[in-house]
Amino acid sequence: MKRKHKQMIIIWVGLLAGILLFRGGWMTYAGLGIFLLDLGLVWLLLRCPHCGKPVRELRPDKTCPYCGKKVE
Repeated sequence: MKRKHKQMIIIWVGLLAGILLFRGGWMTYAGLGIFLLDLGLVWLLLRCPHCGKPVRELRPDKTCPYCGKKVE
């Protein structure tokens, strides 16, 4: 899966969590659960496929700052 697709999944899950957090009642707990799921997705999906370290920002030439290999 391309990095752009992973980022879009994380953004949409975070948006859903934000909407549910502000609805009130039991929906707040559902939103909090989805927010924690979103944090897990950030940790799981935004990693370098070569060295496995978390990569939140790429270099301008789209390479990993740790191993220097190209990331999609």
